[in-house]
Formats: sequence, structure tokens, C-alpha cells
Amino acid sequence: MPSMTGLELLAVLHEQEPEMQVILLTSHGHLDMHVDAAQQGAYAYLRKPVDVATLKTVLASALAD
Repeated sequence: MPSMTGLELLAVLHEQEPEMQVILLTSHGHLDMHVDAAQQGAYAYLRKPVDVATLKTVLASALAD
């Protein structure tokens, strides 16, 4: 994203909708980013390429919560 990072977007989304389940999907992630995302309230942090079955499971879980 050219104007902000995924973690910055996560903060904005949680400010506007605190109960929103946010799933971050990235191709540039590393373990530190995963930890930061979890600490900042991301529901999940997935790295591309993501397995379709994994994505479906995470989406279904997020929608059920």
C-alpha cells in the first residue's frame, strides 16, 4: 500500500470499528511483523502465497467470532 503500512491500517480500522476482525495478508512478512500484528489486535496474519484451505479456515473462523 503506498500511503500506509498494514499495521497502520490495522490501527485505523480498530479505531473506527473496534470489534472488526482484521486479517492481514502480505508478501513481505517476517516473524517480527507477525508478533506486532498479533499484539496490535490482528485476527490473523497470513503470508503470500496463502493456501486456499487455510484462507477459508481463517475467514470462517473470523466470521464465526
